[in-house]
Amino acid sequence: MDLNFLVWWAVFGASLTSFLADLRAHWINRDFLEFAGSYELEIGSKLSLAYFSAMYSLVLLSLGMAFWRDLPFSSELSELLLGFVLMLSGFLGRQWAIRSIGRLWSLKCLYIPDMPLENKGLYRFLSHPEYLCRGIESLGVLIVLGTKESLWPLWVGVVALSLVLAMTERRFVRTYAGRMEDSESAEMI
Repeated sequence: MDLNFLVWWAVFGASLTSFLADLRAHWINRDFLEFAGSYELEIGSKLSLAYFSAMYSLVLLSLGMAFWRDLPFSSELSELLLGFVLMLSGFLGRQWAIRSIGRLWSLKCLYIPDMPLENKGLYRFLSHPEYLCRGIESLGVLIVLGTKESLWPLWVGVVALSLVLAMTERRFVRTYAGRMEDSESAEMI
């Protein structure tokens, strides 16, 4: 059996597992988030949709290029191993971040009034560890599949989009929390 064939299916399987894990966590947490009175942040949700679409498009495009154009996979074993280590560490880090915030995680950009920010797991060290881990995971995919040279600009765009999304989330939470405090003060008067 061809090594490229096995590598392609390993990356496809890992990417599919990652996507299904995201969907599962989103659907499990959806009812709780509705019950908790979460607000969907419109601009954040649009950016979030663009981000997730770009991230998964990057992986699918990489898989497609490697399969149909018969690109050579990482030629050196060290490069192949580096790619798999990045993929695995990105995936495990992301799962740790998702589990750290538990029922509060969603594919959507949500805000729950009066909910303190989480400070557990990777969130003790970073504000947005999930985005960082997704970037590491997708870089691993590009390295393993040998598409890093051709898809490098798209990866940089996805990373830039994740930074914009993180800043938008932070700005909105601060702004929205301030408005909620002002409206509560006005109701008390």
